[in-house]
Amino acid sequence: MNSARFGTAAWAVGCLLAFAGCGEAATGDAPAAVVAAAPTGTPNAAPATVAEAAQILDLRKLPLVPGSEETGARTVARLTYHAKASPRDAYIFHRQQLLAQQWTPTAGDYIGDDSASGTFIRDGYALSTSTSSGGRGDDVKTTVVIANHGNLTLSALPQPANSTLLYDFPVTLAYATSTPVDQTAAEIDAALLAAGWEPYGAAGNSRFYRQMAIRLTATTTAAPAQDGKTVVSYSTELISAELPAPADAKGLQYSEPPVQLALDFSGDLAAADQWYREQLGKIGWEPTTDHPVKQDFTHFVIYRNKSKEMLEVTLREIEDFTRLLLRFTTAEEFEEMEKRWDAHRKKLQAEAEADK
Repeated sequence: MNSARFGTAAWAVGCLLAFAGCGEAATGDAPAAVVAAAPTGTPNAAPATVAEAAQILDLRKLPLVPGSEETGARTVARLTYHAKASPRDAYIFHRQQLLAQQWTPTAGDYIGDDSASGTFIRDGYALSTSTSSGGRGDDVKTTVVIANHGNLTLSALPQPANSTLLYDFPVTLAYATSTPVDQTAAEIDAALLAAGWEPYGAAGNSRFYRQMAIRLTATTTAAPAQDGKTVVSYSTELISAELPAPADAKGLQYSEPPVQLALDFSGDLAAADQWYREQLGKIGWEPTTDHPVKQDFTHFVIYRNKSKEMLEVTLREIEDFTRLLLRFTTAEEFEEMEKRWDAHRKKLQAEAEADK
């Protein structure tokens, strides 16, 4: 991490959490500044499941700003859409929603004419909300992004040896230590694995881990602005499907929406299929076929569970590894797909009858 970025770490985090030095605070109780939320309750080290998180807030069901178009970019954990309102009004609309649902804003949420943002806490869960204007001329739109960061208390995660706390906010925390970067990264990795975290990919200096429905990002890097010390930062996000991955998977990438997991499995197609049949079976998924179904250059297996959700696993063997894509479909989405297919089938039948 370069000095310019880390020298303004507090400011960057402030932007993320809506702690800004201009605009206005949402209430008169606190100035717009970088302020950590006061800790409440007992630190939580037990990540939530999707079902548990949805009982607190399911972003698929959160009403949009009136007049806005319904978005396809909705999951339990994330909502992104274009609002038919100014950034200020859109933010205030959702802020009032959340207050009515007993979410508590952290100090310093920011409301401006061109953007607004803030972080809210409820029952240990952290939720970030932002609105911003975009587009030109008559096509100006307000983009609304609401993301659930889950219920994990970041201070409950492993602290690097001989480190001091650099900052602690509701959705990110960092420590500084004089221990070298590589050694610190290895120690953090070992501690997280020992605590039950599953490797879930990597990007640059960041490593990702999963436990239940929480994806953890652990970034370890040198920080010139901190006298060359090593800085370890943690952040989390709620994910909308608990999809397992082998510990030695390569190129692993999780994304939503759509909710999907891509990875390279170290083994042939049969081994990959067997691994997923075993692992998915442990969490309630049942395959609908005894063997993968061949389609062109790929194979696929459809899984269903008691909640009537669907998981499609696509496999493609490439030399000494197998490339997989797991795509999750909710029960509601599956029902809508069935309706569209039934309507299409009836249309084809009517056209066939008309041609007789």
